[in-house]
Amino acid sequence: MHRKVTCCFFIALGAVFSGLLPSTFSQNAWAQDTKKTEKLGSSLERLKWDKNKGEAVEKVPQKPNRKTATADGEDVLRIETTLAVFDLLVVDRQGQPVSGLDKKDFVVVEDGVPQQISSFSLGNNAELPRSIVLIIDYSGSQLPFLQTSISAAKTLVDHLGPKDKMAVVTDDVSLLVNFTQDKNRLKAGLDLLQQKAFGKKAVGRSRQFSALFAVLRELVIEEERPIIIFQTDGDQLPYLQPFTPPPPPFQLPPVLSVKFGLADIIAAAQREHTTIYSIISEERLLGRKPIAQSAGAKQNLEEIIASLVVRAQQALVEVAAGSGGWHEFLERPEQASAIYTKILDDINRRYIIGYYPTNETRDGARRKVHFEVRGHPEYVILGRRSYYASKP
Repeated sequence: MHRKVTCCFFIALGAVFSGLLPSTFSQNAWAQDTKKTEKLGSSLERLKWDKNKGEAVEKVPQKPNRKTATADGEDVLRIETTLAVFDLLVVDRQGQPVSGLDKKDFVVVEDGVPQQISSFSLGNNAELPRSIVLIIDYSGSQLPFLQTSISAAKTLVDHLGPKDKMAVVTDDVSLLVNFTQDKNRLKAGLDLLQQKAFGKKAVGRSRQFSALFAVLRELVIEEERPIIIFQTDGDQLPYLQPFTPPPPPFQLPPVLSVKFGLADIIAAAQREHTTIYSIISEERLLGRKPIAQSAGAKQNLEEIIASLVVRAQQALVEVAAGSGGWHEFLERPEQASAIYTKILDDINRRYIIGYYPTNETRDGARRKVHFEVRGHPEYVILGRRSYYASKP
């Protein structure tokens, strides 16, 4: 009956409910980038849900701000570019990565029109900067996975390239460590998270989709080769729009619903050319035989929660696939190291392809892109297959 899963889901929902309460810890405990920590997620407060459009919209349309501030407070002028960039992984029929390909080996077609590749690089090119964000869920249901995941994340930090930078965000929409190349600082932040969860017994608030959307809207904008590692069980999903309460006897307080949906998150990832890897830290129910429904018109509580778990896992799969990444299930804590290593290997084995679209119309429309390797129809190419054109 998957009692472990349903029990954990209760714990996780309890963490969501706690989001209504004042924090039980001091924000001063977060030693990094206090200003950024306070601001992360502020753009979500400007959203409202448009039922007619079926998407999140700004309450008051925001004017594009081409000047932003760095962590040191220095103003930086952002230069707009129409270059469309894609991270692609090529695998053979056995699912093994294909190496040794060059620029001339790829064919790119946008909305049926062939494109000329302008830039080409390998994913492990030390001269190519990468901006990696780890979003880690440390709510009550996630504590069994936290220690080994932090250890695996530290190994990832050790393997960052000389021009890579990384940030760490938690499921209470807090920026634990802002983008930095300082590996010691990143590890110290992860140590602080572990101390906070196990020493101070303070856990996250299960607002992991809010954290992801905030990162896409605020943190990775115009970053070079943005990559997000998203570790969670996704239990905030029922509160996303369109908000549909589950049937009795299970109730979700409508006041906790947010003003955006899953499609908004996927669209944001495509707009920001961000690849997302979902680490689903929970027993896998997706694709398994469902729990037999009880007799009568009403489902029992365990059946309802199991269906919510499946929906959450499916959502995490869709977020990763829609961004050109992939998902992996973390069902046992000891699997964390192998999963993080697999993600790093995937990042390094990708081909980075960029082109200037022949369609120069700035209409913000979604463009579909097709890739193939010349002479190798059997190869499978993993990566984003669309992007959004820039707006005027």
